[in-house]
Amino acid sequence: SSAAQAHSRKSGARKLSKYEQWAVYWFIVNGLTHYFLEGTFLYVTFTETVEKSDSVLAVVWKEYGKADSRWVRYDAGIVSLELLTVIFCGTLCFYLINAIHTRSKARHYWQTVLCVCELYGGWMTFAPEWVDGSPNLDTSTFLFKWVYLFWANFVWVIIPLILLWESYLHIVHGDAHANAQKAKHGGIVTGILSLTVIGYVVVVAYGTNNAFN
Repeated sequence: SSAAQAHSRKSGARKLSKYEQWAVYWFIVNGLTHYFLEGTFLYVTFTETVEKSDSVLAVVWKEYGKADSRWVRYDAGIVSLELLTVIFCGTLCFYLINAIHTRSKARHYWQTVLCVCELYGGWMTFAPEWVDGSPNLDTSTFLFKWVYLFWANFVWVIIPLILLWESYLHIVHGDAHANAQKAKHGGIVTGILSLTVIGYVVVVAYGTNNAFN
């Protein structure tokens, strides 16, 4: 909060609202996830695959691969989606952090693009698998089904939908109406946003701890 506000004052932008602060926190977590967590998946996959690797970079993905085996071997569909996610979506996250601070007029266009990309990425990760009868998914335990497969991925549904709602208001109805609606519903939306971000961080920390123990 203090860091976000300090940057805001330095750049000459007005103080960020609680909603904007949590949006910034999300884009930081989101961008770091794309660049470093998913980026290491691509690196390991292109060098030797997660399944064959003894590198520490592969440990977290071996743990997640217990729930979805496509991540431990070379799956062309998954790799193709991750290339788009790491390079394009990861970069957009950090662009949007700057756009929020500088009040860029292009923010909501690019925020919409990012959210649609992430929702599409989630759909194309799981829809082909469901159509085939989920042969690569292991839902036999609570951990695999509800923590790894559901919650770790549902984050990229609920938060993009919230951000799409915000961008829709700004693009279609204008800033004044959008800001009024965010002021009216901001407490609920900010609560969902903050709990989702915190929940995701906890899931990643839990999975990482499992992977190394």
